[in-house]
Amino acid sequence: MNFKRIQWIFIIAFVLLDIGLCVSLLMGTQFHNTGKQQSQTQITLKEMKNDLISVGPLSDKRRNGYYTAAQSNKAWTSNNRVNQLRGQTARFNDGIVNSTFQKNIKLRTGASQQQQLDKVVHSNLILHGKQYSYNEDLSTAKQIVYTQTIKDQPVLDREGQIKFHVNNNHEVTGYTQGYLSEFKILRPRAMTISQQQAVTWLYRHNQINNNSRITHVIFGYSKIQKNGNQVVFVPIWTVNVKNKAGGSAQSLRVNAFSGIPFKMSINN
Repeated sequence: MNFKRIQWIFIIAFVLLDIGLCVSLLMGTQFHNTGKQQSQTQITLKEMKNDLISVGPLSDKRRNGYYTAAQSNKAWTSNNRVNQLRGQTARFNDGIVNSTFQKNIKLRTGASQQQQLDKVVHSNLILHGKQYSYNEDLSTAKQIVYTQTIKDQPVLDREGQIKFHVNNNHEVTGYTQGYLSEFKILRPRAMTISQQQAVTWLYRHNQINNNSRITHVIFGYSKIQKNGNQVVFVPIWTVNVKNKAGGSAQSLRVNAFSGIPFKMSINN
């Protein structure tokens, strides 16, 4: 074997060794940072428990999200059109349909709300009804919610929702409806914070009171900016918190890209 060949073998061996050391160093740093972050999160969860804040299992998995735009045209329908809807008295105002059924829809106890109302939503009783999906997390005993979706995730503002009103007799008396159109992606897909991070960051920002219960944490899309008829949406985490001593529930929102809490509009 000549000297030049031996020299090249040593050069290649050193290069491979350097690459291996670099990869090992990077993986060790990543593991250290991840472990440190997980340790801080676990400490925060223990602090929440000490403050009598109850919360169920929270996922530490990050999700994919998009900056999205949609058209929120206040003239997507008209009173002339809603007046033609059967079996109801409806009016259109400021981009929202408000309707009262002429005959209340009785919800059968023990039967699925979704199965009963899907027939209504996907019929000609509701404008664009086939573009909405039932959302169990947003629904309550007094209000059943259907939403439009962005990348299979719910729109969490009234502009993209149907809200059915339920009386004490378990009857649907009417609904309000907003509608969005022409959805388009503004930026490539990006990673969001996890469900666990959203809750712990709210706590660190003093948004969650002591002696409270987190009832559910929902991932969806909410508007952050409006330019004419175009509305920009970002992925958010909505955290519902209820005081254990009583009182109404509170909805807290976190930008799932930045982790920054922001207030809900009173019209949501």
